[in-house]
Amino acid sequence: MSDHLTDAETFMWRLGRDPWLASTYGALSLLDGPVDLDRLRERLLGAAIRMQRLRQRVLEGRGQNPRWITDPEFDLAFHLRHLAMPSSSTDIDLLDFAARLVDDPFDKTRPLWTFYVIDHGDGSAVLTKLHHSLADGAAGIQLALEYMELSAARSSPDRGDPDSSQPDSSELAKLIRTESPPDDPKAAWAEAVKTGANHRLGRLRHGLGEVAMYLADRPRIGEHATALFDGVKETAEQLSSRVPPSPIWTNRSRRRTLRRVSGDLPTAVEAARSRGGSLNDLLLAATAEAAHRVHRARHDVTDLIPGSFIVSTRSEGELGGNAFSPASIGLPIGEMTLDQRFDAVVALALDAKSKQDDMPDLFEALAGPARLIPSAGLTLIGRQQAAKLDLATSNLRSSPVPVWVAGARIVGNCPIGPVGGAAANLTLMSYCDQLDIGIHADPSAIDDVDEFVACFADAWAALTRHAA
Repeated sequence: MSDHLTDAETFMWRLGRDPWLASTYGALSLLDGPVDLDRLRERLLGAAIRMQRLRQRVLEGRGQNPRWITDPEFDLAFHLRHLAMPSSSTDIDLLDFAARLVDDPFDKTRPLWTFYVIDHGDGSAVLTKLHHSLADGAAGIQLALEYMELSAARSSPDRGDPDSSQPDSSELAKLIRTESPPDDPKAAWAEAVKTGANHRLGRLRHGLGEVAMYLADRPRIGEHATALFDGVKETAEQLSSRVPPSPIWTNRSRRRTLRRVSGDLPTAVEAARSRGGSLNDLLLAATAEAAHRVHRARHDVTDLIPGSFIVSTRSEGELGGNAFSPASIGLPIGEMTLDQRFDAVVALALDAKSKQDDMPDLFEALAGPARLIPSAGLTLIGRQQAAKLDLATSNLRSSPVPVWVAGARIVGNCPIGPVGGAAANLTLMSYCDQLDIGIHADPSAIDDVDEFVACFADAWAALTRHAA
């Protein structure tokens, strides 16, 4: 894997400095019993040994993308935490608590992941929290394979297979010492000079010309900055939806509410196929129907609102990192039957995908020029553009067979997609023959989140009711 963040990851890293635009995401796994903490710690130790990125943090640098370096003070205990809900807590309390934990900013001087084991009632839950610059949702699922097991019993390692031996903390310490040599001030200074020189040589001639022009015409500085700001903003607008945002979901904040809707996976897949669409189309149609019902209850007759869905760019066998691109779609929320809404979503999603093939990646197109804009200006653009997106959606596959976490079986999930300035994020995760949709919403935008969730659950039930 690259030592530097990609342009897309750098873009998310910079935007994430603003709590409104943070790209932190997570998944709450619901378990049928308590977790063996020592066993989970052992699994995560093995993951930290095998996956270098888990022991790395981000180091900022001038003139180039930030890079990944091993944290010389990496401490697994910091990344694995044990909490307990009050005995009187409900499932809703657990969801809201998980939302607050995900919303809590990362310590950017440490690796960007945390596991929370949460005791709740007769069972427990494991919350996995990741920063998007570390990995996307698909890569997060791959990480989950490092700590999940196929039975409740502790697996007995095959001593003939070195990859299956018990992890050793001394091995991790050795890796960290090897990857984090003692500071050499002279070498660090030489590297900084070399990096800065390489970055600036290509721009020196242009820079000298600009300086000369600035000295001759000082207003040119402000004009150049304004032009750069407007250029990035215009690019963002061209790549985003032209559909006006909802007139009733205009507010935005950093507050978050989390809710969960569950269903039967085979029934949903069959319902989507029988209607000539996919599971992703079903998610978009139920989302549009829920938005329609909320708007109708408030006597609003809007026909379209801006939404998005994720198109994976991950190739066969590709692991880790980020490999996705958001596609814009106008969600049809006008007056129509449920069948008509599904058909409209299928057509609109197909059109959005075809346009996506002919359009540069959103992050890649913005990342280059955005490097030249101060963080405050980039945050302003990010907030302006994010407020024009109402509903973001995503679809993830998890394990097709039952899995356990340190002796406790996973009985359900609640994916927590990044809101990132939208009104809500709806992420679907399949597991065995069930699916769970996590609805991560900004209650300042959607003033009655429970009403929206109830409308979504009813729409999902209606769309899947006619499956053969």
